[in-house]
Amino acid sequence: ITTLVIPTVNDTIKILSEIAKKITHELGDATPWHLTRYFPAYKFSEPATPITFLETAYDIAKESGLKFVYIGNVPGHKYENTYCPFCGQLLIKRTDLAVAAMKIDKNCICSHCKSDLKNYFVL
Repeated sequence: ITTLVIPTVNDTIKILSEIAKKITHELGDATPWHLTRYFPAYKFSEPATPITFLETAYDIAKESGLKFVYIGNVPGHKYENTYCPFCGQLLIKRTDLAVAAMKIDKNCICSHCKSDLKNYFVL
């Protein structure tokens, strides 16, 4: 699921907290949620979404129980990567839209804590 976070439209803690809870309870805690940064274009001229707000939204989503939350449209940000839901270590490092490194083996085992991640990934 992707949410374009737009200043003055849907950029409140309350709105994003409600979305996170709904995803968690109705779709499950393993549902990926992408919080995407808005940039002004065409007839909509609100300023770009502050990265600090996206980071706050990320924290809210994780606190609601979501295991796989991402920040998008912020190249090089650490939250564009995938982290192990058990040990928190980096599993998949992304550079733009490409996978730069994987710390998960072909059997979907975390290389750090050896947790079985088959319920979350298909490689």
